[in-house]
Amino acid sequence: MDFRDENCQGCRRNRNADRDFVIEIVFAHDIVLMLAAKTKSDQDEWLNAIMKGLSQGVSAPTMER
Repeated sequence: MDFRDENCQGCRRNRNADRDFVIEIVFAHDIVLMLAAKTKSDQDEWLNAIMKGLSQGVSAPTMER
């Protein structure tokens, strides 16, 4: 995932999801990536890291399947 791409528009908490501690990363064209943390502390940490990455324009590491 490349946060330097102009299609990435930001991130936010999703308080209406079926799971607790959900984060949305919003992209252009109504594309939303949803992540669920295990704890509120993890959610806060993830949001801070994602927002920092967005502000600095960094690439996120890819995850192997």
